[in-house]
Amino acid sequence: MKKITFFTMTIILSMIVMTQHSYCQKQNNHWYFGNKAALNFTTDPPTELKNSKMIAIEGCSSISDSTGKLLFYTNGVTIWNSLHEIMNEGSGLSGQLSAVQTGLSIQQPNNPHRYYVFSLPEVERGSNTCYYSVVDIRGDQGLGTVTERNNILLSTTTEKITCARHENGIDYWIILHDKENTYYSFLLDKNGISTNPVKSNGQLYFNSSAWDCSGYMKTSIDSKKIAISKRGVGPQSWVELVNFDNKTGIVNNPTTIVFPSLTYGIEFSPNGQYMYVSCGTSSSVSSLHQVDIRQHGIDTKLPSTLLYETDLLWYGALQIAINKKIYLAINESQYLGVINNPDGEGQQCNFVEKGLLLEHGRSYLGLPTIDQTLFFIKPVVKDCDNSKGRQTTLPNSYYKVNSIFPDLGGVQLAQTNGLCPDDKVLIIQMQGAFVNTDNTADYGKIQSLVFSGNYEFARIASVTSIGIIFKNKLKNFYSPADGSVQLIRVPEYRDLTIHSPLSCQAWDGETGGVLVFSVENTLQLNSFIDVTGKGFRGGAASNAVTNPTMHTGDYVSAVDSTRFSRKGEGIFGWRNPDHRAGRGAAASGGGGGNNHNAGGGGGSYLGCGGMGGYGWDTYPGDRTITQGMGGYPIELVGNKIFMGGGGGAGHSNEFTGTAGAAGGGIVIIQAKEIISNNQSILAKGADGKNAPFDGTGGGGAGGTILLDCRRFVNRIELDVRGGSGGSTTEHRDGPGGGGGGGLIGFTAPETPAEVIPLVNGGGSGTNRDLNKDGATNGCPGAVLHNVALPGDITIIATMDENQADDIQSALPYPHPASETVHLSVISNEPITVSDVLGNVLDIPITRHSQGISIDVSMIHAGNYYIRVGNTYYSCVVIH
Repeated sequence: MKKITFFTMTIILSMIVMTQHSYCQKQNNHWYFGNKAALNFTTDPPTELKNSKMIAIEGCSSISDSTGKLLFYTNGVTIWNSLHEIMNEGSGLSGQLSAVQTGLSIQQPNNPHRYYVFSLPEVERGSNTCYYSVVDIRGDQGLGTVTERNNILLSTTTEKITCARHENGIDYWIILHDKENTYYSFLLDKNGISTNPVKSNGQLYFNSSAWDCSGYMKTSIDSKKIAISKRGVGPQSWVELVNFDNKTGIVNNPTTIVFPSLTYGIEFSPNGQYMYVSCGTSSSVSSLHQVDIRQHGIDTKLPSTLLYETDLLWYGALQIAINKKIYLAINESQYLGVINNPDGEGQQCNFVEKGLLLEHGRSYLGLPTIDQTLFFIKPVVKDCDNSKGRQTTLPNSYYKVNSIFPDLGGVQLAQTNGLCPDDKVLIIQMQGAFVNTDNTADYGKIQSLVFSGNYEFARIASVTSIGIIFKNKLKNFYSPADGSVQLIRVPEYRDLTIHSPLSCQAWDGETGGVLVFSVENTLQLNSFIDVTGKGFRGGAASNAVTNPTMHTGDYVSAVDSTRFSRKGEGIFGWRNPDHRAGRGAAASGGGGGNNHNAGGGGGSYLGCGGMGGYGWDTYPGDRTITQGMGGYPIELVGNKIFMGGGGGAGHSNEFTGTAGAAGGGIVIIQAKEIISNNQSILAKGADGKNAPFDGTGGGGAGGTILLDCRRFVNRIELDVRGGSGGSTTEHRDGPGGGGGGGLIGFTAPETPAEVIPLVNGGGSGTNRDLNKDGATNGCPGAVLHNVALPGDITIIATMDENQADDIQSALPYPHPASETVHLSVISNEPITVSDVLGNVLDIPITRHSQGISIDVSMIHAGNYYIRVGNTYYSCVVIH
């Protein structure tokens, strides 16, 4: 069967199913919870509603249709319809009001009228049975009727339930856990719910107390991980994290994380890198934690960070919303806590305890248990050479370049999955500068940039067995052997609205650090873009094994924590292990502080990095020879761009010295106009962290913001300032140097009036007497004009099938969507739409003067076939 294309038939995808994802998210638009509390997430922040009739101490659920219209809500005991009346046959469900996750409501796949409602027991009262009921929303004149009630699903359950999307993108797994260590995965498909669950085991048992059975179980939005809370009764509790195979329903690779108080709420960040856990008790002792889960499956000890604690409030559920923020229930409170940037590390997640005021209702312990897999943007499978599907590190995908084929006009990559013909890409060499390597004060001075900083756009002609071939040969030279060269897939849009904070993959030594995309018409910022600290890495902190008796002045050394701290990374790189430490700056990377307790130098870019502070003031020798040197400013020769250099680490012998901070990343945006709505674009250097004593790290340098834009609407700040150096709060030695300022570039001849450029260097740290003690500030960066973007800068945004797939695979936030989604077909022959099993779907097909319009707004994501006369064409509807 043929795939729909413009070249083989006259089907035109007018509004294309790229909008289906954001359209379907509207099923979670309404939240009803707590003591008659209700929110409508059509707006951000959400609008509070006054119409709830429900009291839900803990578990609850609410669901809307695909247009965002409220259908019903429930506390697992009673179901209220959209008129806030008890639904026909909607009372007497067998859940209990203090069951943690009772009430989960899921639409049956391929049946827009039938909903399953799962009710859970309160185990502390001796009940262990999960029930399900069925709602036909067509009943009672569209208000809904419960047609099946209190069917037993599992008689050995806890108070935990979650759902995951099947690998096919259509069906669901309904997941329960018993009082032992067993997970039960029940398949929910078009035929109903399976009575033969898939069973698999974790590590934790939940039979030591009834309280073990409370607390949440959650699925990540990509349906690949599950976390479950074992509350316990003592001063310690646990969360188990497992991988979930959403093809088979099996869990594996369990890892246990220990917490110092009773765990309850769990939620995953949108990017899947972090897990949030709330702990709370009736004595109002509560805390909020972030767990870095990126090493799950590699490291059995996952790092946990305490974000906030209180002895006044009782923390409850955590739940992600359509705006990608996470909300925290606080018992008997008129506020919800809000994690505003859950993809941010540590305190960058921006948790606000009184984040959302409830003027009419009150929060209890629970928030709605919802189908949060609707927030996941599924990678799109495309038929192209060597590609089984797109890599979706949003919004860019990154590829390490192994070699260049200048005669063929192509490159060899470490892997090519996700790249296809006609894709727009960016080639950029991150490192490879030549520097002075003598152990003198000239160490690290830049002798030649060589090919480092070279970059250009290109468009793929083919994906072959030897690599990528471009439509035009590369204009610049690149040397993968001398420096890290990467290829970055560039998403292209007709129009784009950013609804939530947008960032990029951090530089890892081979790829990342760059956010780049193209917009044919209008880019609208309803949130900020931020690649702060995503650039070159800071020198890692280490601790001296012994204490040499004199201050040390060497500029370069192999790693030796006794005498020398590590340099920050920059355009010279860390390729030579003999050049990783010592006080000399490595080009744009700040030098490390030397023995004893000197501060690290700041990283540099266009602005120089600041000097680190002197070593310990009562130590023998000349303390002024120990300070980490600031990175050298880069004098651009030709059209080059860089990330900000990393700061050097401070010298430590008491385990308190801090690492150098990372530099800012690179942002490149093409757009006809940017409507900023007073938002910002940031590529700042990160700040060095403070320490009570020992040397502290230098600040990272600001990165690059490069804009090819004809018109700016509203005020916008572009921020490439350097990060500040770390301070010492109890000793008089070792503050860090400030990072240098970065680059703001315009293709325009002057800075637009609406733009506020911020290019200052970062301030140095201070010691306990608030003196800089030899540390200095970073130098300012610069603004450049008439920058010519090199290579193929055309933007293909014609809304054809390929373009729709590109947008869907790369867009990290909901794209503006119509209230209906259609396929338009130009044909006079009979038209039908069927699923992969051959079942003809009953969906609206309307003939009009310009052809036939097929309404696909009510069908689920998946593969379908359109029959035009006697010919079949495949079609993919994307969530």
